[in-house]
Amino acid sequence: MDRARRRHFGQNFLCNDAVIRAIAGDLPVRPGERILEIGPGHGALTQYLLRTEARVTAVEVDPDCVSYLRIRKERGDLPGHLRIERCDFLKYDVDGYFAEEPDEKPWIVGNLPYNCATPILTGLVPRLDRVKGVMAMVQLEVAKRLCAEPGGKDFGFLSVLLQGRGRARILRRVEPANFKPVPKVMSATVMIEARPDPLPAGPEFHAFASLCFAQKRKMLYNTLSGAYPRDAVRDALAEMGVDETVRAEALSADRLFELFGKLGLPPAIAAGAKSDS
Repeated sequence: MDRARRRHFGQNFLCNDAVIRAIAGDLPVRPGERILEIGPGHGALTQYLLRTEARVTAVEVDPDCVSYLRIRKERGDLPGHLRIERCDFLKYDVDGYFAEEPDEKPWIVGNLPYNCATPILTGLVPRLDRVKGVMAMVQLEVAKRLCAEPGGKDFGFLSVLLQGRGRARILRRVEPANFKPVPKVMSATVMIEARPDPLPAGPEFHAFASLCFAQKRKMLYNTLSGAYPRDAVRDALAEMGVDETVRAEALSADRLFELFGKLGLPPAIAAGAKSDS
C-alpha cells in the first residue's frame, strides 16, 4: 500500500508477530463467542483471534485490505468463522450487529487508526453495557487519558466521558518499531469494560463536561461563571464542599455529574432548547 493511501486511512499495521500473538492472548475470549474487529488491515491480529474459535466479524474501510482479506480467507489462511464487511466503522451499524444476537454480548477489538480513535471510542462508550469489553490499540497519550485519575495532568474530557460509563486499564505498551509505517509515537492496548453503576449521563452532561474542560488551566469557578450566574456556581460548589479555586481536572466524573445536577444546562443553551421544542 502506498504512503499516501496509508495516510488517508490513518493506518499503521502491526508487523511484529510475537507482539501480535501477545495482544491476541490478552483477550479472554472463549470458543464460540463473538468478536467485532475494527480495522483488521491485512488480518495480522484476525488470524490469531480466529484460532480461539471465536466468531469474528471484521469491519474494514480500505477496499484493497478487504480484497486481500477475502483472498486470504479463500485460500485458507484465515480458517474459522470469519465475516468480512467493507465499511467505515464510524458509519457501521453497531446496533444492528448487536441485534443479530441480542442475548450474546460480543467483544470489540481493534488497532484503531490514530486519526479517528477518539470518535470511535466516543461512539462505543454509551454501548459498553452491551459488550463484554473493548480491547483497543491507541496512541499511548490517548490510553493515558482514558485511564487517568482525577488530579493528574492526563485527566480531561475524554477521561470523564469514559469513566462515567466504564473503566479502562492499559494492558501493554507497544514500541513504534512494531508497526509499518513506523509512527512517531508510542502506542498501547487498553481494555475498557462497563461500570456496574454507570452514571445516567447523556449528551447534556457531556456538553457540560466539555465546557468544564474548555479552559483547563482556569479555575472551574471562573470557567463556569462565563455560562452561569456567579452566585449559582459559588453556591453549587459550596454545597459540594469544593473550593472555588479548584480546576476541573480535580473532580471525578461522578463529582462533575453531581455539579451538573445542581447547575443544569447553561441558561443560554436551556433557553435555546426550549425555543426549538
